[in-house]
Amino acid sequence: MPTFTSYDPDAKVIGQNALSFIQNVNSDDILPILKKYGLSQIDPGTWYPLQQWLNVLSEISEQNNAMFNMVAIGAAISETAILPPGAENLSLEQILFAINDVYQMQHQGNVGHIATEKVSDTHIKLTVCVPYPDDLEYGTTYGFVRRFLPSSDSFNVFYDADTLRHDEGGDCTVIHVQWE
Repeated sequence: MPTFTSYDPDAKVIGQNALSFIQNVNSDDILPILKKYGLSQIDPGTWYPLQQWLNVLSEISEQNNAMFNMVAIGAAISETAILPPGAENLSLEQILFAINDVYQMQHQGNVGHIATEKVSDTHIKLTVCVPYPDDLEYGTTYGFVRRFLPSSDSFNVFYDADTLRHDEGGDCTVIHVQWE
């Protein structure tokens, strides 16, 4: 079983963010695992040990539909995450440049980071160095793009083909966002 490990044994995640485990399109697949770990009731204001959630994700990663469940959880994170005041009025580029701050707001302790680079006016590169599964981070990125890009615009979210992803043994995962 893949094991996702916190960089900091004392790191925590806010329950508001963890709600994504039960508030996503594939929650029926995930609820039995949450019950197994005693996490079927999540208090949005409580800080939970990050490793506890990473253990849940490790078990989810063993399911036949793991990729879909990880993406679904990630997409839900984009809807449940605590955002800085005024974030709803930001452009896609602005929210992607604030994504590390948003990520840090959901956590306590050393939980890694996300670096943002502007490749062009319609292309952003995210270097994601976090303990979470790649497909969850892909889903989170996809969800934020869907949330902050005008619905009339088309977009593509994809892994960098030339960089070894974190789940494959790399240090970080690189995710590209392009839109028009």
